[in-house]
Amino acid sequence: MVDNTSTDHYDFLAHVFQSCFIAVISIAGSIGNALVLVAMCTSSKLRNCTNAFIGNLAIADFFNCLVLPMNIVAIVSVDLWPLHDGVCMMSSLVLITCTVSSFYSLASVAYVRYIIVTKPSAKIPTLVNNNIAAIFVTCNWIVSLTTAFLPIISGIVQLGYDSKYHICLWDTTGHGHVIYSGIFAMIIIPIPLGSMAYFYIAIYLFIKKEAKKITPTMQASTLQLQSCSQNSVPASIVNLRKRNIDVTKNLFIVVLAFVICAIPHSLAIIIPNTTDIIPYTAIVFNCTSCINPLIYARKLPEYRRVISRMCSLSNPDAVHDISQ
Repeated sequence: MVDNTSTDHYDFLAHVFQSCFIAVISIAGSIGNALVLVAMCTSSKLRNCTNAFIGNLAIADFFNCLVLPMNIVAIVSVDLWPLHDGVCMMSSLVLITCTVSSFYSLASVAYVRYIIVTKPSAKIPTLVNNNIAAIFVTCNWIVSLTTAFLPIISGIVQLGYDSKYHICLWDTTGHGHVIYSGIFAMIIIPIPLGSMAYFYIAIYLFIKKEAKKITPTMQASTLQLQSCSQNSVPASIVNLRKRNIDVTKNLFIVVLAFVICAIPHSLAIIIPNTTDIIPYTAIVFNCTSCINPLIYARKLPEYRRVISRMCSLSNPDAVHDISQ
């Protein structure tokens, strides 16, 4: 005989834990991504193609965190969604759109770093510029919105409250769930993930190849160049390349954190009989929305400098001087 009292008590504690964790992600992510966006608006040094995609990622994470409280309402509701159905459906649309946008934003960052690190300086302006960034961002949101509105247009699955997992996403009890999940798993997600893998592996191989070119003869030539009156030119080129590689490594940490958080949830969806852990893997996946600003502030010097000035209480005039 099953002890219903113990089961109900367990469910209550599980729902409280899930709700508290989601609340922390929502608050921390909203504040963190808002700081990133304000930093980009107030500092001219952060306005470049790479940061355009980071900004796009911050926008997606920000709105994702804003609608997460709707899932708290869904979790604490025992049987039915207590608000208007349209509220849950809108939350679902935002979550799906922002999730897809995050994947493609990270893929765009990988492309930009690949071009900057591996291509000659003369070719970079033609491969990475404001027009290309605008095209990438536009395509990003077109794909994201199309994916989100596909269930409404096609009717393959019902967006809104899912009674199985008590969340606002889509109904997982019907046959359409398998089709829509398959579109995600086989088409929407593999494209940006494959692109990220290709670009970062190519960057790694390029850096490894360049490192092998440093022979004793080249080192001697470098020493001779440094003793010449024009030593500032090669030194500046070396410093720029080193900085680009360092920035690329730090941005790779963002991608790695995203993939690590996404893998458990992806496996839980694919592997049978993992229903009980899916709510927890979904929470881990949403952690990326609040982790990214912390990585920027810790690993990217320009963001760290700007955000520290914005948060400084000892220098209230710092924000007005933030772009200098």
